[in-house]
Amino acid sequence: MTSFLGFGEVAGMFRDMDNSLAAAERQLITKVARDGKQMAKDTFGHAQPGWEPLETSWTMRTHEEHAGDIAAAGFAGIDTPLVVTGSLRDSVKSTRGDTWAEIGTNDVRMPVHELGAPNPLPGHEDIPARPVFGPLAKKIHDSLPKEVTNAYRVVLGTPSGETVIK
Repeated sequence: MTSFLGFGEVAGMFRDMDNSLAAAERQLITKVARDGKQMAKDTFGHAQPGWEPLETSWTMRTHEEHAGDIAAAGFAGIDTPLVVTGSLRDSVKSTRGDTWAEIGTNDVRMPVHELGAPNPLPGHEDIPARPVFGPLAKKIHDSLPKEVTNAYRVVLGTPSGETVIK
């Protein structure tokens, strides 16, 4: 004997599927927020491809003034970009909603390092860009399955506006 599902039963199946998809989406967003925050923090103190080397006079002066802070932050070498005391790295936070994740910092020093800036000190080179969050957004985007990246976009917000990485 053949049985047919009623409209209520079919609607219930779709509701269950929708609930499962929503739960999977929340798990993915939670993972992106947690893992992305750690990936960003792991960038600090380690030169990344494309970053200019630190200015020697800066590294020598900074390391003399902050040797204890740098050692306490877990770095022994002289080439520890973006780390003096570890406070910038430690300011990286993540938050998430049902359909989004945000990884970043509200530390006012970060845009200078992310985008670069003129050096206000006479006789010193400009501060080169040492981006953390732009490359992180691309790395997260590239690591997600194609089905996910087709449904979502990765956005890097900058002081000059929004840049979409797709």
